[in-house]
Amino acid sequence: MGKFKLFISMAKVGVIGFGGGNALIPVIQKEVVDEKKLIGEEEYEEDVLIASITPGALPVEIAGGVGSRVAGWKGAFCGAAGMALPGVILAVILMSFMGSVNLTVTKQLNYITVGITAYIACLLTDYVAKTIKKAKGIYVILYLCIIVAVFLLTCGKKLYSFLGIEGSPVVVLSAIHIFLIAFGVIVVVSLLGKPEVKTSEANGFKKSEFVRMVKELFSFLIILVIFMIPAVLVTNETFRYVINGFVSSLLSFGGGDAYLTVADGLFVDAKLVSESAFYGQIVPLVNLLPGSILCKTVSCIGYTIGYSASGNVIYGYLVAVIGFLCSLLASCGIFMLARFLYRGFGEIKVFNLIKSWIRPIVSGLILTVILSLITQVKKIGVAENIGMMAVIVFAIVYIINIVMCYKIKCGSLVRLLTSFMLAIIIFNLM
Repeated sequence: MGKFKLFISMAKVGVIGFGGGNALIPVIQKEVVDEKKLIGEEEYEEDVLIASITPGALPVEIAGGVGSRVAGWKGAFCGAAGMALPGVILAVILMSFMGSVNLTVTKQLNYITVGITAYIACLLTDYVAKTIKKAKGIYVILYLCIIVAVFLLTCGKKLYSFLGIEGSPVVVLSAIHIFLIAFGVIVVVSLLGKPEVKTSEANGFKKSEFVRMVKELFSFLIILVIFMIPAVLVTNETFRYVINGFVSSLLSFGGGDAYLTVADGLFVDAKLVSESAFYGQIVPLVNLLPGSILCKTVSCIGYTIGYSASGNVIYGYLVAVIGFLCSLLASCGIFMLARFLYRGFGEIKVFNLIKSWIRPIVSGLILTVILSLITQVKKIGVAENIGMMAVIVFAIVYIINIVMCYKIKCGSLVRLLTSFMLAIIIFNLM
């Protein structure tokens, strides 16, 4: 597959990228493993594991990892850009028209979001079902226990939010906490088991892999520097903005919601963007639209900085491009470095155990994502003064998706369009 086709393939996923990074794991797998067959399932799960335990925009890292396997650093850039660009373009354009967006348009966008969310929830359910189906014998029970345990450990805040309960749950862990705990347990289990047999073909670090990683990182840096030159002329805040954007990517553990707290500290506290602009415009916008919250947030902040400094929309777009590239290249660069280190130790027993148990862990996180999606649908219902009717419409479209997926065997595009149209029709008939 050419780099352009790879870009288009990832952009398809990016357009429907609601629900956060974990929600897109099965969506990307369906596109690049099941349908396009760009890489194998083991390669994909390796990239998911590495992206899950490193900071950065998870779907962007996975898309970059797939692209790297297909066409080197150019493929990595095209894959990552395809994943992030649809959401970023929508977010920045809407930022520039924020003051004049018609309320009717916003209402229809909310209705569309409910339909697409139901479609994504069906994809997530399918991923969990396939995970359980892969297990054999006693492993079915073990997988179910892991899935339920991960869900219970991570769903607290979402459950409280959905039920309207004040206060904080007793236990609530983020995705990175879950992976660190799993890693620790697996290390202990591997140490208690039989010692590893050392062979003369130890995996180690390969020179070719190191050279490839350095070339990829250097290429990413050159791209960023080239685009920074004109943006520096717009405002002298550009350099500080890029540094903070890169640092924020390094600190972006725990998903999009967690990233917003990082962005507050690095951009709002640093006076690069006002608190009213951040929470009144940027945060609602990036949560409404598909795609990586990290990339959308940094890009929208860039637009705000550029526009505030010049009063010119074009200059705002220019600085937004720098923000997009910064978040994109930081995520890809971190991922490439982590994958190089992982491959150096990849055949060690502990890593093989992690590979074996990655799917049930992700499946547990996905159940929390589904609850998060339903909570977001409820918030849309409250915003549009229709209460729980939004959740009921979501349930109807979700059930229809399940029937189309398992009984009628419809393709993903047909189900997506059906979800889109059903939501619009039902809401507008209410």
